Amino acid sequence: MKYTLIIVCLIFAVNLNAQKLKNISQKVDDGYTEKYTVLKSDKSVRHGEFALYDSNKNLFMKGYYQQNEKDSVWTSYTWNGEVIQKYNYTTNKLEYFNSGDEADSQYVHIDSVRINAKVDSPPAFISGERAMALVIQRNVVYPPSAVENGEVGMVYVYFEITVDGKAVNHKVVKGASEVLDKEAIRVIKKIPDEWVPSYIDGKPVHTEFVMPVNFRLG
Repeated sequence: MKYTLIIVCLIFAVNLNAQKLKNISQKVDDGYTEKYTVLKSDKSVRHGEFALYDSNKNLFMKGYYQQNEKDSVWTSYTWNGEVIQKYNYTTNKLEYFNSGDEADSQYVHIDSVRINAKVDSPPAFISGERAMALVIQRNVVYPPSAVENGEVGMVYVYFEITVDGKAVNHKVVKGASEVLDKEAIRVIKKIPDEWVPSYIDGKPVHTEFVMPVNFRLG
């Protein structure tokens, strides 16, 4: 019975992996193109390789779906094609992150105490900086009253990243105007809670983060 059960499980796994797939290529917002595969038996289920290309046909991100769930290593690229980040959805670990700078000291919260400490690695958005910028680009709305009044400027939004990757306690630390500040907070909150906090001695720590949103006309 034990051997029969093992054989049945193996057959089921082989059949699942051998399901027929259909290639999909579709345009999404801002001229981006998604290429991926779905199950022929259920075209709502993504299964297999995935790639996202920007409007210049440069590879933006690639990864793998397993029954509609992100699986294995997903890789993000810079505008010139360099690897900037690799996140493993199987192990839930950031395998590689090129921030452009060496990890430095920053404000973190340890046992509810705010300190400035040297970190092993800076915080990172799981899908990469370009994906984060794309979320902002797709969701930001220039307030009509700000357009009428010619209001422009940079809004700096502070928030904290918890040890389990959630963004909390959003607030403006340096604003441009009341309506622009409000819009900056709104659009930053649209970023999914998919963060990797800073690490100290191999352990995640509650991390402070400041993100600029630039409002300009013309």
